[in-house]
Amino acid sequence: MSYFLKITQKTKGKYLQIYDSFHVKGEKNNKSKCIKSLGYYDDLISTEIPDPIAYYKDYAASLNKERKIKIESDKIRKISDKQISFNFGNFILDSIINQIEFKKMLKFFSTQFQRRFDHSEVLCDLIKARIVDPKSKLSTFNEVIPQIHPSRNYELTDVYATLNDLGEKYKNIIELFNASLKKYYAFDTINSYFDCTNFYFEIDKEDLLRRKGPSKENRKEPLLGMGLLLDKNCMPITMELYPGNESEKPMLKRCIDEAKRQEIVINRTIRIADKGLNCAKNIFEALKEKDGYIFSKSIIQLSQKEKTWVDIEEQYEKIVENNVVIFKYKDCIDEFEYIISDTTNGPIKFKAKEKRVVYWSKRLADKKLKELNKMEAKINDLILSKAKREQYNSYAPYISFKGIDKNGEITEKTQVIINHEKIEKDKKYAGYNMIITSEVYLDDKQIYDIYHHLWKIEESFRILKTDLDARPVYLQKPNEIFGHFLVCYLSIVLIRILQNIIFEGKLKVSEIFNFIREFKVIEYDDNLMINTLKANDAVVEISKRYSPIIEYATLNSSYVEKLKNVKLFNRRTR
Repeated sequence: MSYFLKITQKTKGKYLQIYDSFHVKGEKNNKSKCIKSLGYYDDLISTEIPDPIAYYKDYAASLNKERKIKIESDKIRKISDKQISFNFGNFILDSIINQIEFKKMLKFFSTQFQRRFDHSEVLCDLIKARIVDPKSKLSTFNEVIPQIHPSRNYELTDVYATLNDLGEKYKNIIELFNASLKKYYAFDTINSYFDCTNFYFEIDKEDLLRRKGPSKENRKEPLLGMGLLLDKNCMPITMELYPGNESEKPMLKRCIDEAKRQEIVINRTIRIADKGLNCAKNIFEALKEKDGYIFSKSIIQLSQKEKTWVDIEEQYEKIVENNVVIFKYKDCIDEFEYIISDTTNGPIKFKAKEKRVVYWSKRLADKKLKELNKMEAKINDLILSKAKREQYNSYAPYISFKGIDKNGEITEKTQVIINHEKIEKDKKYAGYNMIITSEVYLDDKQIYDIYHHLWKIEESFRILKTDLDARPVYLQKPNEIFGHFLVCYLSIVLIRILQNIIFEGKLKVSEIFNFIREFKVIEYDDNLMINTLKANDAVVEISKRYSPIIEYATLNSSYVEKLKNVKLFNRRTR
């Protein structure tokens, strides 16, 4: 390709034109076309252009030089304001959502709101974005969603509207998801695990939802509580959100009732929870519904008669390593009396036949003793440094004040009295735990193993607070806050589906997150993308069960369509 000056002899004289010659693929000879007609030679002569032929030959040469510079420049890829980097890890989430038809069901459900946008599109994008890169809703809309859904059909205001609409009905949305999932996964509720946590909000004043109460992280700010119910395989079933000043104990019944309403819990289930949920009312409710229970119980809070039984050393079965007892346990079966005092018709007394297993672990004992000794030393340091009263707050159960002023402040005459009796009692029972159960037919090891699956629910809370950054929450309206936690909850469900169903427990949660977040591509041209995913053992395992395409160094549009339409599981895999 080149520009040249064409001179044509006509009746009036020489006629000058600038032509561009170019090659047509498949033809032997070059072709040319006129890009500019200059005029007759005599008419072009002027003071500035005494020789038009020489002048326009130089002009054609300058055009060729500019073209050469542009061609060389175009060979170098430069930065652009166009989105060229995309996250492809979210396709594996899309595969689940599409296969169980959750998006389709949600689309029908959301017609009641009569909005101009599609709730299902917004919610599914928010869930994927929360897993890919958790940020505020503004940053999610501007930075994360363009990487996973560049052709979205909604605005930022629609994101907040979706959170508000679906947050108000978060239990219905969970029910829709469960109904979709049940086609492919049979919830196993022979055991149901329950626990609670809370999330603090960095706000000055409480409102109806965010209230001050006992914090799991020893925070003083207003809280929102969350109860979470899992099945035997630790698949989330439902959640309950409640004000931070409310007791967590009633939440177990609420979640079980909701699971039964959804017909996920159909037959008898064993309710499993830690000592924070162990109360007469929860035991009564379980027995009333003909369910079982396995709860832990604080040794410190036992009656003196029961403590005497705990102290009888000869009855323990012991596990010894290198002549050192590292674990011991014993059990008893008896009828135990309970009283529910907070009822409108007076106290309710009932008896329950229980098996109680007490066990002691050297590892736990060493850990607890270390914590108690460290705490005792810290209290002594605070006393010597004449610390202010608020600095003792975390040690409140172990100290009392004598001689504080009328405002409750420490003065020179104030005595800080350490409760040595409580410290020694805690040291005595360091490493001891008790599990109580209605399932008297189970042996001690079965009870211990079933109960200790509770760590999975604790792991779910950790995922919420770390991997998914459930807080801080940059929202104020209660329904929007509910919507935010609905997004977080459904994100955990998708991760558990991948971990437990698709990959059958062969991958860690961290490996699944890493794959989804690191599977990125860079658009090279209209039909070619560079895969930047790093090869490792987890990627090899995922490629076996998801698609071998993820290991290709380059991807084209046909590969992308295949990734989007992978069928991950068959109906009722369990």
